[in-house]
Amino acid sequence: MIGVFLFFWRDTRARARLQRRLLRVLATGQAASGQILRMEPTGKMGGTKAFPILELSLDVEVQLPGMDPYMVKTRQLVDQHRLASVQPRQIVFLRVDRKNRKQIALTDTPGEEVDPSYREAPGGGKNPSVGAATPLFHTDRLRQSDLAVVLAFGLLSLAMIFIALRFGVDWEALSPPPGGFCAAAARCCERIPQDPGVEAVVKQLTPGLFTERCVIPSDRGDASCKGLYKHYVKQAAEHQIRCD
Repeated sequence: MIGVFLFFWRDTRARARLQRRLLRVLATGQAASGQILRMEPTGKMGGTKAFPILELSLDVEVQLPGMDPYMVKTRQLVDQHRLASVQPRQIVFLRVDRKNRKQIALTDTPGEEVDPSYREAPGGGKNPSVGAATPLFHTDRLRQSDLAVVLAFGLLSLAMIFIALRFGVDWEALSPPPGGFCAAAARCCERIPQDPGVEAVVKQLTPGLFTERCVIPSDRGDASCKGLYKHYVKQAAEHQIRCD
């Protein structure tokens, strides 16, 4: 479970970095246009079940004003209902990082520097006004879904760790009674009133462990005496006696 949590946490952090980069380029980048040459989903997504946000691997031919076209391989976040606008051979609006022309961000808003021939919006229609570049994904929905996934797997991982520590670790073996289980079993045995029936049961359960009452050979080892110690503790509790 820890491994699953770390996987989703790393995946979420990578998507958050991609989101921040795309938003930065949209806010500060140079307006341009392009054509989708290849589109392939990466298999990663965010958002919600009703409104998923897909991560796409794209090959885009970028056209900056006054420059020759060039090809960029990029990853973009796109709302699923906008998938039709980023199919191969589609003309798209985008922004280009002013310091690194290989970093681009797709948008559905044309910019002042875009060639007039690209004023037609992807999918048809016109863009009569030029506004700020908007992303092709819902930023709040993506942030909320990523936070929910990390929180859910974090809580699940903590629950699994608690269960493993509570039921999967032998704490008694890690911190045995003073002198070990054999010595503790002998001390507990001495406090219990004489009961032939109890001794008969103990001898039957642990044949050859001891020859007389409360004399337990130390060479048997704590592992052999642990069950006997628990038996004596139970018997002592029935007589309202504390073994420790």
